[in-house]
Amino acid sequence: MSKLIRSPPGRSMQHTLSDSDVSSIVPTPATPSYISKRNKRQRESSDEQLSSFKDEIRNMLDEWKNTQKSLINKLVSDIAEIKQQNIQIQRSNKEIEKALDFLNNQYEDMKKKEPTNKDVFRLNSKTGKTTIVTEFTSVIVKNSVIQAAKTFNKQHPDQRLNSAMIGFKEQVRPIYVSEALTNKGRRLFFLARSYAKTEGYKFCWTSHGKVYLRKTAESPHIEVKDETQLLDLKKQN
Repeated sequence: MSKLIRSPPGRSMQHTLSDSDVSSIVPTPATPSYISKRNKRQRESSDEQLSSFKDEIRNMLDEWKNTQKSLINKLVSDIAEIKQQNIQIQRSNKEIEKALDFLNNQYEDMKKKEPTNKDVFRLNSKTGKTTIVTEFTSVIVKNSVIQAAKTFNKQHPDQRLNSAMIGFKEQVRPIYVSEALTNKGRRLFFLARSYAKTEGYKFCWTSHGKVYLRKTAESPHIEVKDETQLLDLKKQN
C-alpha cells in the first residue's frame, strides 16, 4: 500500500530565538478585507513653503511701511500747520503788547497832565436852546478854545460850527462859543451889538470879560466900558 504525503496546513507562526521570547510575542491582527486605503496628498516641498512665507512677510512689511509713511507725512503736515499758527499767534501777541503799551503811555501822560476843566453845567432856557457853561482851569485854556472856534468859523463861512460836527446829526443846530460874562457884562455886550448894527460897526466881541468894537478891519478897536460911553459914541457919529 502506497503512502500519501501531504503538506501541513499553513499557520501563522512566530519564530523566536529562545524560549524566553515566547511571552513577548503579540499576535498581529489580520486586516479586514473591507477596509480600503486612501492615497495621501503630496505635500509641497519645504522650499516652496519657505518662499511663500517670505512673500507673505514681505507683503506685510510693505503694507506696514506704507501705513507708517502716510502717518509720518500727516504728522509733518500737522506740525507745519501748527508752526504757522504759532507764528500768527506770536504776531498777534506782539500787536496786543504794542496796543497795551500805547494805552499805558497815554494813561501815564493823562495822569501827568492837569485837567483843563474845573466844572461843566447846563443853564435851562424856556426857548429849548440850553447853554452849557464850562469853567476852565486857566485863562490861557479858555482863550485858546474861544480862539479855535472863531478861527474855524472864519475858515468855514459856509459851514460854521454846528451840532452835526460833534455827533448830533438828527437836528443840526449852530454852536456858539463865547466868553461867559457877568450880568453887567452881558447887558453891556447886548447894547454894544445893537449899537454896532445901527452904526455900521463890523466887529463886536468880548475878550477877558471886556467888550470891544471895531468899525472896519483897519480901524482901531474900542473898549466899551459902560453904557455912557456908547451914548457918547452915538453923539459923535
